[in-house]
Amino acid sequence: MKKVLFVCMGNIFRSQIAEAYYNFCTGCDYATSAGLRPGSHIHDAVKDAMLEVGIDLSGSSKPLSKSAMDEADYIIAMDRRIPSELPPEYSGKIILWDTPDTKPENGREIREIRDSIIGRVENLLEEG
Repeated sequence: MKKVLFVCMGNIFRSQIAEAYYNFCTGCDYATSAGLRPGSHIHDAVKDAMLEVGIDLSGSSKPLSKSAMDEADYIIAMDRRIPSELPPEYSGKIILWDTPDTKPENGREIREIRDSIIGRVENLLEEG
């Protein structure tokens, strides 16, 4: 199983969903997530959206670290701003998922983005 690092700006929404769903599907902690500028907490609306699919997002946001990048087989950038901010030596590991962002109070959009991320994670797992 590949180790995956999901990276977004704040690690409070998109990368948290991807990490949690990847680990849920694999039954192991093969994925982690981080933010370039981590927020203070995962938004409640994001937690609620994940509870709807049976996943508890009770963790906290994490800063990006060199060790997390070194350990990952793939670094998945959740939006197009991320690759330019990562050290160039990781360019071969980076996969871009230009995933939309939204305001935490917009539950409908959060669910649409959640479902899109779930689909992408499932495709990634199928590809091996």
